[in-house]
Amino acid sequence: MGRVTRGDAIVLALTALATVALDLVQAVILGLIVAGVPASRAIALFFAAVHRFLLELSEVPAGRDHLRHHGMLPDHPGHPAATVPPRNP
Repeated sequence: MGRVTRGDAIVLALTALATVALDLVQAVILGLIVAGVPASRAIALFFAAVHRFLLELSEVPAGRDHLRHHGMLPDHPGHPAATVPPRNP
């Protein structure tokens, strides 16, 4: 069996203590809220990595053409990739 992360152990301990100390419904709600904090952080890190990847891809001419073809190139004029004209084939 794999190792349990520190965050998962904290969530489990808090939920177990809340189950004993509070009503079961309140303990489940508390467990969902406590578990949601690390999950939302992981999701935010994922989307930040995707954003960085798309910015780097937009700096490569072939990547910029691909993004423009699929309508994924930013439209706002302040973005560096939006000011570069498409390549001629």
